[in-house]
Amino acid sequence: QKLKSEIAKWKSNLAVLQDLGNTALKPRHWEKIFSAIGMPPKTNHNNVTLAQLEECAIYEHKDLVGEQSATASGEMGLQISINKIEEHWAVTMLPVMGLGDRKNVYILVKSKNADKDQPDVAEIIEVLEEHQMTVQTMLSSRYVGGVRDQVEKWEDKLKNAAAVIEE
Repeated sequence: QKLKSEIAKWKSNLAVLQDLGNTALKPRHWEKIFSAIGMPPKTNHNNVTLAQLEECAIYEHKDLVGEQSATASGEMGLQISINKIEEHWAVTMLPVMGLGDRKNVYILVKSKNADKDQPDVAEIIEVLEEHQMTVQTMLSSRYVGGVRDQVEKWEDKLKNAAAVIEE
């Protein structure tokens, strides 16, 4: 009977333990958890033991821990998406050619270029619009808080790129 009750206790605490093991948790999430359970917010989460967390009644804060874990996972998903956008534009070359004999003056080449490494302007515009929609969706996400600055930075960069291409 005692074993059965111990198993039931651990089973009810398993969700909290899984949430605490979420690798997406960043120091800002740990600070909120530590503040709620009465530990110093700047505690290094890598040095905290389960026994210390149990002494602070971590299981009584399962909703907060679950919320922080979900937020961390949501933010991580947004970070992955913004990283993909950043990686795409880091290697995308605009198909340009010099304008006559004018120095440092270029125009976009609208037709398919023989160089397969260089995308067509229409393809660039299509990806640009797709990324703008992705960024707008990110900004409306409830998880944008931790990555808002980076998402807003990319919103501005994509708006500027669209304005340049339109000209």
